Amino acid sequence: PDSWPFRTAILSGPPRSGKSLLAAWFAESGGVALDDADQMDETAVFHRWNRAQEEKTPLLLTTTAREGGWKITLPDLGSRMGAALWLDIEAPDDEMMADLIAAHAETRLLPLTDDHARYLASRCERTHIAAERLVATIDRLSLERKAPPGQAILRDALEELNGRRMVNAAQGICGMVSGLIAYLDSIVARDPAPRSRWEVLLYPCLWAVGFHRVAHGLFRVRLFFLARAVNHLARFFSGIDIHPGATIGKHLFIDHGFTVSGETAEIGDNVTIYQCVTLGGTNPANGIGGKRHPTLSDDSIIGSGAQILGPITIGRRARVGANAVVTEDVPEGATMVGVKARSTLVAAETWAKDFIPYGTPCREPCADAEPAVDRI
Repeated sequence: PDSWPFRTAILSGPPRSGKSLLAAWFAESGGVALDDADQMDETAVFHRWNRAQEEKTPLLLTTTAREGGWKITLPDLGSRMGAALWLDIEAPDDEMMADLIAAHAETRLLPLTDDHARYLASRCERTHIAAERLVATIDRLSLERKAPPGQAILRDALEELNGRRMVNAAQGICGMVSGLIAYLDSIVARDPAPRSRWEVLLYPCLWAVGFHRVAHGLFRVRLFFLARAVNHLARFFSGIDIHPGATIGKHLFIDHGFTVSGETAEIGDNVTIYQCVTLGGTNPANGIGGKRHPTLSDDSIIGSGAQILGPITIGRRARVGANAVVTEDVPEGATMVGVKARSTLVAAETWAKDFIPYGTPCREPCADAEPAVDRI
């Protein structure tokens, strides 16, 4: 890092261009690398930039946005980016792939000719990782057969890598199917109404979450209009409005629908939300649109009509009762009811560890109110 000529540089390029690999190498050499910095919160990038300057450590940011295409709302961060060094990188073409293959072969002392490198470059995936794996496969096959790399070994190496890609694709499809089945089963476990998985396939939350995965992917690559278009389509079909920028974990169950989630909301795994819930934002005091929506931790349950407002955190396995208004952090395992929501003061060792439908059972282990009811 001491020999690095610039203290801060921004490397922009499309996916699979090798920028993430370069960032990993830069971090291994002692620098600080923020991969996909344009997908991070601006305040977090700014603070990490400050820390790198204080520690006098070189900083490398990678981004898919070109210079001038990364829209910054934080003025101080924008001025720093304007003064930083911008570098562009493209996905490797055939000539670059041939050079990469030759360089990896030279590192392994593998006698590949220029014709071999060009032959391989025109037939393998155009990524830095693919070039490295291809040369490693050729080296292994040469050692196993005790022969220099010839046409047969090159062809077998390509077939092995392509076959591995097909196997990975098949495994990916099987993983998607098993993931969908696990998702359906998680909903059946939390909802007594469906009689089969097929019935759950018609649930609006399933379609809303599916559309959101597409919209969120578009949002991450800064295709904001297309992301918003998918979001509107999902809202039309499901009655659920999830901003494309919101982050959602596994097995989210929104019962019935009519729920709204803002841009910076974060939802963990196995979260259950009932109808007419708002995960809303609050006006940032500094006027900068950073984190302004709530975070729901794993296994939390939000009752119908609840309003969760602001950049607060709902703790793991916490429950929010129907029509509660929550504006402050909720500790792990707490049960919140009322307007403004207050804890029911359940002892930590007694809070329920299993799923409780609707988050508001008829008999809750709260403070004993029956004597007061008897006196009335």
